[in-house]
Amino acid sequence: MSDSETWTAAPADTEALEDRPLVQAGPFARAAVAGVLEVLAGARPVRQLEHIASPSVIAKIGARAALLRAAMGAMTVRSGLGFRPARLGAARICWVSPWIAEACIVCHSDLGARACALRLERRRGQWTVTALELG
Repeated sequence: MSDSETWTAAPADTEALEDRPLVQAGPFARAAVAGVLEVLAGARPVRQLEHIASPSVIAKIGARAALLRAAMGAMTVRSGLGFRPARLGAARICWVSPWIAEACIVCHSDLGARACALRLERRRGQWTVTALELG
């Protein structure tokens, strides 16, 4: 197990699963959260997350990014200039079933720490973010 992942309550039959999702859930969750934070910072368009998240999650991220842009007013981020990525803590994975996992990651940025929680579902051989909560 790497420093960036922690697993709990892993299903007993994980070894037999296609592509060993136990190994892939943590890195996928961290990459997904990094992408979401980049969208919210204006460094990436929300459409770049369409291949990793459900339509409802994409809509939620897009709406939050629009609110942030509106709230920033004259300080709107332009093409990610001045963007400093958040430092992501370890991904804590809790298995709901062999094909569903819930992850929690603490993100540290210039504005402080925030918690990010995701629900991941294995669909057509790849993980998809089906629920997302940002603290």
